Amino acid sequence: MSAALRSGWGRAALIAAAFAAAGIALAVLLQPVHPVGDMAHYRSLGLSLACGRGYAQENGWPTAQRVPGYPLLQAGVYAAFGPSLQAVRLMQVLIAAATLLLIYGLAVAVLGDRRAALWAAGAAALYPATMFYAQTLLSETLFAFLLVAAVWCAVSARRGNPLAAAGAGALVGAAALTRPVGLILGPALALVVWWPRTQRRQPTLLLAAAALTLSPWVVRNATAMGRPILSDLTGGKNLLIGCNTYAGARQQGRRLFGTSADPLAGVTGEIALDDAARRAALAYLRGRPGRIAALAPLKLAAFWGLDRELLYEYREGYFGPRPWLCWPLALAGLGLAPLAGLALLGAASADLRAAAPLWAVVLALWLPHALLFAEPRFHFPLTPLLAVFAGRALARGRVRLPVRQRPGLAWAAAACALAAIWTADIAASFSKFTEI
Repeated sequence: MSAALRSGWGRAALIAAAFAAAGIALAVLLQPVHPVGDMAHYRSLGLSLACGRGYAQENGWPTAQRVPGYPLLQAGVYAAFGPSLQAVRLMQVLIAAATLLLIYGLAVAVLGDRRAALWAAGAAALYPATMFYAQTLLSETLFAFLLVAAVWCAVSARRGNPLAAAGAGALVGAAALTRPVGLILGPALALVVWWPRTQRRQPTLLLAAAALTLSPWVVRNATAMGRPILSDLTGGKNLLIGCNTYAGARQQGRRLFGTSADPLAGVTGEIALDDAARRAALAYLRGRPGRIAALAPLKLAAFWGLDRELLYEYREGYFGPRPWLCWPLALAGLGLAPLAGLALLGAASADLRAAAPLWAVVLALWLPHALLFAEPRFHFPLTPLLAVFAGRALARGRVRLPVRQRPGLAWAAAACALAAIWTADIAASFSKFTEI
């Protein structure tokens, strides 16, 4: 075996190459029939950009309903290879494979253990959702790549590297242009770079680079939409559908006050709709100040629920009439359980200061979903960070929780809570699965 393959990076590259080969084979086997839901909207925006019509809806009107990062990726693929769904999926397989290399690098930086880092890359590669999300036209794969790269750069910035701080900021800006929740990554990573007050310039560089990356989008919105929109025009609507009389763990429609009246009836225009939704939601919440807190545990449970998005895409016909695919997708949805379980074991013995960037990102990305609404697929970009902790557990072999100590009790409580969430998830989903 050559020296390159004996090295950690060489072995990580082999893992990434094997994943890419399997992903390409799966993309050829599971050719999609038609995009559904969010996928159809992303494709429409990507085609509009590729055809030179600008970032616009199908009627030609400029839009800020979604941030442009993922449609720009699609547009680049369409410009190079034509309007091919397969080309986008193959590109995403390569992005997912590259993410595995980033996971290895991040794990080495955080854990200082190449063997654990290889286990982390392997755990992420074997996590079924990593493969299946690369086969969809959703932004999760690209966002996960940018998130892991940003966290890795932030870890380097904590050691006094100004270029790493600027790189982390640029990646945070790109992540925020891919999914709006990425906006909160900037303050979160700036805080962990600054803490415990050993680095003063790096957080400023990080935030400045993020702002610079976002500025073209803000200027475009000021020109095309008449308002310098920082992210997109879904915040008000998301708050409304997540915090109303009928809201539970997930979206439950826009009805308020126990009636079937739509508070957005008669309102037109993206900006006007988002403003009207925000006003209606805030008016509702002012009379019920404890509503958000009461829903937060339900949304936490939904956020860490099993990966049912894969079955949803199958049910909606994205992969066509392939009955044999139903059971593999159902089993793939259970993949979060072993990954999160191993992550809890590895995190229990990890150095808190070294792992601070990972925990900061996990908490930061969950917080907006506690305020708005949560879906199981929203946890997917965090699974590479879970894989880092899982790699530590796998490399150490037997890991015991210090259950007689307070931290150990906390980890044990977290494990019990996740087990309860997944048990309830399986019970609630069984009847729907039998109908597919």
